[in-house]
Amino acid sequence: MKRILYITLIAALIGSFTSCKDQDDIYKQWVVPGGSVYPEKANGLNAKLGYKRIQLRWATPKDPSVTKAVITWDNGDQTKELNYADYAGQDSIRLEIDQLKEQSYTFNIVNYDKEGNQSMQSENTASPYGDIWLATHSERTIKSAEIPSGTNANITLDFGTNEMVATKFRYLNNDGEWVVTDPVPSNVASVVLENAKVGTRYEYASGYCPVAGLDTIWNSWSKSPTPIAGKLTHTNWSVEAPGYSNGYPPELAIDGVNSSNFANGWWWNNGTYPKIFLVDLGNETTFVNKIVLYQNTGNWYNGRTLYNVELYCGNEKFDINAGADYANTPAFQHAVYKHTTMVFWNGSASATWNFGEMKNFRYFCFVIKNSRRNGSAINEIDAFGYDNAAE
Repeated sequence: MKRILYITLIAALIGSFTSCKDQDDIYKQWVVPGGSVYPEKANGLNAKLGYKRIQLRWATPKDPSVTKAVITWDNGDQTKELNYADYAGQDSIRLEIDQLKEQSYTFNIVNYDKEGNQSMQSENTASPYGDIWLATHSERTIKSAEIPSGTNANITLDFGTNEMVATKFRYLNNDGEWVVTDPVPSNVASVVLENAKVGTRYEYASGYCPVAGLDTIWNSWSKSPTPIAGKLTHTNWSVEAPGYSNGYPPELAIDGVNSSNFANGWWWNNGTYPKIFLVDLGNETTFVNKIVLYQNTGNWYNGRTLYNVELYCGNEKFDINAGADYANTPAFQHAVYKHTTMVFWNGSASATWNFGEMKNFRYFCFVIKNSRRNGSAINEIDAFGYDNAAE
């Protein structure tokens, strides 16, 4: 009985060894002697964001057997191959992937050696920025645009908003040329437009870039909310005053000549007051923030006659014959700007009414309440602002 059991056991063991040998033959083709070979993977993989592009960065492999990398994205539909020999001597790799949509992408990198062995996979997820991102950023606010004197326009604006880099301007100069300025940094709130043409609209556009972003994206050009303010031309103006003396009609006060004698100004030596001098700007689209009245520039004792003068501005025509009760007439009551009294001291060559803001009106008038000499004279009148209908 024992003999039979021994024989059975020996047969079973022989069968077992035979079975194991067959299994080794089956799996031998998948076994690499000494273990599997894995080249160095793409270490330190990260991504910098750009406008519809990504810049992938990782360390140059130190394993000399690594020859190439294969990069895939867009769920594996897009592939790019990189030859490390092209980056010899560099500590890091920088690879740009462009023509991307404004969405999230997962980038996978696998390194290969010359035998075709592949590394473990490196992965990074990143989202480029684009037009949708740009639309969430507001443009700078323009506060004022004015030529105070000469031909240079001073533009004041708010400081830049979050992620804004700079703002550039383009404008028409007095030579009929369009000029583009250098970008104005976001922490600067003013710019000078040299030799700018008064009464024209300029354009501006700001550029934005995320923190550590690759690209600055520029907004499309926006037209200025108002034209450049400056000294208005007298082309469409007309003036009225109750009489004049010695051949010095009121039209001489807007002839553009500010001289040292009466020859280019209005003069009236009748002693009846108040005198009302009316200016019609000629349209309803003019905005004004400053008016200047000039007296005789040379003969201060005999030529500078004004004493107490008031200014009224409105859209109803003022009555130059309203007399002492002028303040109770409709046009004066409905004025958009009223100044109580400007006092011309002895020797004052001019007076300036600053409104502090743009005001829209068609008519303005000076109410000359009295005189320091015999009669009253206005040598020249200037107004500063813009025609809102200008392009």
